[in-house]
Amino acid sequence: MSKPLGIVIMIGLALCCAVGAAAPAVAATGSIAGTVTGAGSDRPIAGIRVCANGHPFGPIGGCELTDADGKYEIGALEPGLYRIAFEEEGRQNYLAQWYPDKPIVEEAQLVQVQPGTEVTGKDATLSVGGQIAGKVTDVADGEPIEGIQVCARQLDRTTGFGTIPCARSDGDGEYTVWALPTGQFKLEFGPAIFQAGAPNYIRQYYPGKSSFAEAEARAVTAGETYEGVDAALQKGIGIAGTVTEVGGGPVAAGPRICALNANSGAIVQCTGVELDGTYWMPGLPFGSYVVSFAVDVEEEPGLILHPDGFVRQYYNGKPTFAAADRLASAGPTEFAGIDAQLVRGPETLPDRKPASPAPAIVTLIKRPPPRPLHCGKRFRKKWVKGKRRCVKIHQHHRHGRGPRAHATDR
Repeated sequence: MSKPLGIVIMIGLALCCAVGAAAPAVAATGSIAGTVTGAGSDRPIAGIRVCANGHPFGPIGGCELTDADGKYEIGALEPGLYRIAFEEEGRQNYLAQWYPDKPIVEEAQLVQVQPGTEVTGKDATLSVGGQIAGKVTDVADGEPIEGIQVCARQLDRTTGFGTIPCARSDGDGEYTVWALPTGQFKLEFGPAIFQAGAPNYIRQYYPGKSSFAEAEARAVTAGETYEGVDAALQKGIGIAGTVTEVGGGPVAAGPRICALNANSGAIVQCTGVELDGTYWMPGLPFGSYVVSFAVDVEEEPGLILHPDGFVRQYYNGKPTFAAADRLASAGPTEFAGIDAQLVRGPETLPDRKPASPAPAIVTLIKRPPPRPLHCGKRFRKKWVKGKRRCVKIHQHHRHGRGPRAHATDR
């Protein structure tokens, strides 16, 4: 090798080392793997969604589906602590759980992922859940209703992920809610919130009750199926329209639209805006309503964490609840063309009553006790205009002279 070429190579190596030293180091990632089988059979289960959830304030994590052999591997995990969740994607009727075979997240075991390592053997054995099945029909003609959402709300929930098991009625009006743990449940039938084209039927609770409080609880045992839990629904009030921005096009997937009770102003039901700017709010009970647009979600009265960027408005283009046009009906009705043009700006909360003024702070001043009153000779104590004072004693003789005469004040 000639001397100039050797110098060039040495310089090149030095530059490469310098560049390598300057480049930021990329932390090596790890993975979690395991197998999911059925309880009592050891049969591998495909299609189970397995998620590595980063411990609070830790890494994000990821999810994968089990293959035909029930195996999964979640890769590209940043080093840290994870909780592993197992939940079915289809209608296989398996109960959700946390590793290792725990029904609630508080009992889940934390799994440590080290840089560049694979954590194996994080397996799960899933148990079969309970099922509730029935049919949904129109109360007027007995025809089946398609697209009704049926949800089983557990009263004594100690298992699962906090989600509510729901199903949709098919073309024959039939439904099955599956993967139910052992417990007490109340069933709710009605149009799905934020679902375009949801059927316009009034929400109902089994058996035929108008409120959740009136509904009857049903006992469910995991692994059992309960059929014949039917419902007959009545058509209600539906409200539809288009939301646009003043000077612009449709407002998509942003502001929330709510139907308020025309008397109390309480929110009865809300929906969202589709990508084309349209909305549909079905299943309102018969009565009188005010439609409010751009209703921000308040964490507590007056506190909005995620504003939608639009000023609240009431139908028909009114700034306040009191001035809004009312929509009322005593029977099944669909109101169309309930539109709004929104203005960008902060939420003004026009119906919020002004806060009561803060109570005045009263400072109590402790005064020293009054000094004792001492009166001199020929003076005596006497109340004068609410105060004790010393007054002079005036004498005169009433009963003549002599030692028996006495002095009298005046």
